[in-house]
Amino acid sequence: MRKAGIFFVLIATAGWVSCGGGGSSKPQRRQTFLAKRVFLTNSSTTNGAGVVTILDANKDVFGNNVLTVSPGTNVIATTIPGKVTVTASKTTAQVAVIDNTLEAVRGFVSLPSETESMVVTPDGKWAFAAVHNTNSIELIDMAGVKLCTINTTNCKGPITVDAPTKIVLSGDGKTMLAFTDNAASADSVAVINVTAATSTNGITLPADNQLVGGFDRAVDAVFSSDNTTAYVMNCGSECGGTISGVQVLNTAAKTLGAVTASAVPATVGILDSGSLFVAGTPSPGATDGGQVTKLNPSTLVVLKSAPIAPGIHDTMTAQAGKIFVGSRNCVDPGNQGCLAIWDGAGSSATIAGTVTDGDVTGMQAISNRSVVYVIVGGELRIYDANTSAPQSQQLDIIGHAEQVVQVDP
Repeated sequence: MRKAGIFFVLIATAGWVSCGGGGSSKPQRRQTFLAKRVFLTNSSTTNGAGVVTILDANKDVFGNNVLTVSPGTNVIATTIPGKVTVTASKTTAQVAVIDNTLEAVRGFVSLPSETESMVVTPDGKWAFAAVHNTNSIELIDMAGVKLCTINTTNCKGPITVDAPTKIVLSGDGKTMLAFTDNAASADSVAVINVTAATSTNGITLPADNQLVGGFDRAVDAVFSSDNTTAYVMNCGSECGGTISGVQVLNTAAKTLGAVTASAVPATVGILDSGSLFVAGTPSPGATDGGQVTKLNPSTLVVLKSAPIAPGIHDTMTAQAGKIFVGSRNCVDPGNQGCLAIWDGAGSSATIAGTVTDGDVTGMQAISNRSVVYVIVGGELRIYDANTSAPQSQQLDIIGHAEQVVQVDP
């Protein structure tokens, strides 16, 4: 497979170059001016730096700009309308606030500990980070590039949640769900009023950060287009609970709705073309693989399922009628890879690669194309959804790729 344009990735740059000629040393900002970009986090280049690599998502080539961030940077979240992005480092707990338009780092914010889950409000004004080790969801003022605390005047933070592992934001940015692995509250979901959380006084009423119970080791959720209905993934037996499946949560009324009638492995999900797709591993330590399932979102009746790679399923996307599912720790006697691609109709899915390729840590379907960017074992693989196989044009990431997001429509 062809590899393109990798030489500049070796140069860690903050996006500034010196302009020569005429004795001038006035700095100029390097920008790609690409119409459709992807930002990719690279936790460790050859010189140990962490960078955000900018890719041309129309042509699948490198842009002429790389942003220097903290070593160990892995997590990335963005908002296309708000034109900002945040990254976070698993080793330094430092967050970089990036201006998507200028392709420049506005500044850095230090979290009290590392995070594995971040979201950005659609308007680009606020970012949230789930910090497991400090029982908190931290709030970041994106314009001021600062962490909101009890002493900041325009915002207050953090929000207290026991051992948060994952946060999910509704499409309109008004409601956030938080999930925990704390045994005492693992069967509950925190429903957080984002408007209250980002106000000058922060959350002051219990109803603005309310635990809703009745779940079975809830780990993730997918919001419907109404921004009120959430499909909550019950990890169940896979996470030490009882029955895995999907449960509907009305986030406005904070009440439970339909639930899958029988066990359905579900730790990650996505809505696509009027159907709900979920994936998981049937039971802890299972060696016969995982499962991807197609559900009717109104009734939660199972429509179809197929075996896929086992492991911890936490990445999923849809493209050109195909469902891409990624897992971590996909150890299996069959040596199958951690990526599965399913058409939603057949009795089996395409298993991409072998287990030695490594974990799937990120994926991004590129809009108005049949292409999906997938991070496998620290490498970027570009898949053609029509063929369920890597396309001929590939890019070689020097370092260790972690996650990837599209930052333009």
